[in-house]
Amino acid sequence: MACAVETTFSYADANDLTYDTDLVETAGGVTRLKAYNLSLGALYETPGNANADYAIDSATGSLQNGATVSGGALQCAGAAGRFVVYAAANAFEALQVGTVKLLWTPNYTGAPPTNNFLFNIAGTPSDKNQIMVYHQFTGALTVVIKNQSGQFVVNYNVPGGFSAVAGQTYEVALCWDLANGATRLFIDGTQVGATQTGTGTRSNSIIYFRVGNRTAADTAYHAIEEFTLHAEVLYEADYTYTEGESPILVTRSAPTVVTDGAILTSEVEEFTEIVSEPSPSDVRWVLRVNGTDKWWDGAAWSDSDGTYAQTNDAATINTNASALALSPLGTQVRPVAFLGSTDGIAVPTITSCTFGYCLVVAEPDAPRECVVYGFDQLIDGTNRVGVEIYVEALFGFTHGAHIQRSGPDGRISGTTDAEGRIQFQLVETETINLSPYQFVIDDGGDSLPDTYGPIQVPDAVQVAFGDLIARSS
Repeated sequence: MACAVETTFSYADANDLTYDTDLVETAGGVTRLKAYNLSLGALYETPGNANADYAIDSATGSLQNGATVSGGALQCAGAAGRFVVYAAANAFEALQVGTVKLLWTPNYTGAPPTNNFLFNIAGTPSDKNQIMVYHQFTGALTVVIKNQSGQFVVNYNVPGGFSAVAGQTYEVALCWDLANGATRLFIDGTQVGATQTGTGTRSNSIIYFRVGNRTAADTAYHAIEEFTLHAEVLYEADYTYTEGESPILVTRSAPTVVTDGAILTSEVEEFTEIVSEPSPSDVRWVLRVNGTDKWWDGAAWSDSDGTYAQTNDAATINTNASALALSPLGTQVRPVAFLGSTDGIAVPTITSCTFGYCLVVAEPDAPRECVVYGFDQLIDGTNRVGVEIYVEALFGFTHGAHIQRSGPDGRISGTTDAEGRIQFQLVETETINLSPYQFVIDDGGDSLPDTYGPIQVPDAVQVAFGDLIARSS
């Protein structure tokens, strides 16, 4: 058994990782939560389901009574009943908890001539399950939320009302949590009025999902842009809003990133990370041990239920790594990262993580040989060649052996597959010159000697066991 082996997993290539591509991306040498600019339209966003998009146009919403889309905005001023209507089912996920955000440009100064409705989600009779925001002709800015029976949960006028400026664009965000009694209204990132503490239950008995006007009898005095409905509370306190910039948001569901590679070890000695964690975000981990996720519960390593609550920071894993019970014959260990963003704005990133561990090497009774042979592969119309190393003959196991290749084009590492082999591409011609390259299994191991190169595709070279790996005690 050889200890003090180090393996670093890079998060620079999406091909080496497994994650939900709707929520996570790899770019610029790091893996991070996937940020999206809100489109100039309406987006219905449920965490984990970024494909449910509903743009403000006739294809996905129904424009009513002469409402149009111009310059990326829903134009509904000037006549009664102008709005866009969506299928009610689009609002079903944001019943007890949710956020509506929109950019609102009134065409009046002060108060509107008549009540001016920004949006209305409701059922009948008695507008049960209703959520709406409107600016009254008195100047009052009003939030209404009703429960499944049509009773008010929130019926609130912002103290002092709201005096609009014609042509000015305001970002309006309404956040509600009816289970815990916390409804807040924000204008340009600043909460207006008090947090409303009413609680209640809304059902999916919804008929109307309208943006622009409440009914065909109402007259609107505004344009609406970037209407969004989220099945989560985005803001619990004031936030930064910059006029003219689309807000950047990420999921708050803490998705996972799993490396395709793993280490084979009898003991993990160290675990470190290179990450960026702007507040309030963080990167947390579990260790996947032979397919079972483990976390340090404060006293011992336990099975994780896969939730963010049962994860650890890298420092905790590093401190307790040696207590992880592993087989002396070797156990497969893989890092699983959780990307957390508390406010849906801060974006954590991962550059790499590194294990220090003991490598299990079961030597055969007598020195044996592995096969190194050349192959050619057509990639994007270019003929490239490489080497493939069969290492099954070297070990008592058929997969999970860690091999590192270094050469003129850098250092690449990987683990053998279920058939006990690993491939490395070399940028060469039809003849593979092994001389500039080294293939090692242990930091202190012997390298493949120059005498075994070059080899001609598809010729094979027999390499002695001792030439490829050191016999460490």
